[in-house]
This record gives sequence, structure tokens and C-alpha cells, in this order.
Amino acid sequence: NLVCCSTYGACALDIFPYFQTIDGLPTEFFRMFLWANTTTIMILTIAALGGSANKNALVPDWKLVLRTWMWDWGVFSAGSMHHYLGPTPIGKIMFMVAGYCLYRVFLNIGEMTEQSIKSAATSHEVSSLRGV
Repeated sequence: NLVCCSTYGACALDIFPYFQTIDGLPTEFFRMFLWANTTTIMILTIAALGGSANKNALVPDWKLVLRTWMWDWGVFSAGSMHHYLGPTPIGKIMFMVAGYCLYRVFLNIGEMTEQSIKSAATSHEVSSLRGV
């Protein structure tokens, strides 16, 4: 919440300067900073769902979490490059790379959810996880 609050406050008060895209459009750097921080925490939270019955660790598969973070940072990096480069040929390639990375993030989140369903302690947890 601190990251979100400070980012939105900085953007609303116009405290920090913008950087420009290749087309000269202003871009708020802190929006990207916000995205990079919150998605990492959300992925970790999803990985820990349903782990209450697991006595060894709250997160059952750290390799999967790290792999998902890697793909998420791929989305962030390629998406940032696409945003900066705009509709240039390389920008379009970065858009496709970001889309593929996002697809892999979704696959990994699905795998995390399935692992959490297998280790869920109650039927309420199972039905909640199936909603994810």
C-alpha cells in the first residue's frame, strides 16, 4: 500500500519528472514502478493461497514462483520497451514478446492455483481457489 500511495501521490502532485517516448509523449515512470512491485507481491500471494495445511512451507513450489516472476519481468521489460518505442517495427516485436510472456505468467498462475487446490484444507478454500 505504501508503494501505491506514494506513486499515486507523486503522479497527482506532479512531483517527479516524466520521461519521453520516442514519439515525444510523456510517460510516468512511477506507474511502471508501481506495476513492477505490485505484480511481484500478487504472484507471491497467489502462490501462498491454500497453503495453510502445508506444515513445511506456506509456498509449496518456490521454483514455480521464481519462474513466474521471471516471465512477469519479461512482460514488464518488453512492455516498457514497446511503450517507449511505440509503433516502430521493434516496438511491435516487443508487444508480441510481452504478450507471450503474459501468456506464460497466466499458465504458471494456473499451475499455482492447481497446486493450492491439491493442498487446500477445507472445501471453502477449494471453491475459492477454483474462482481464481
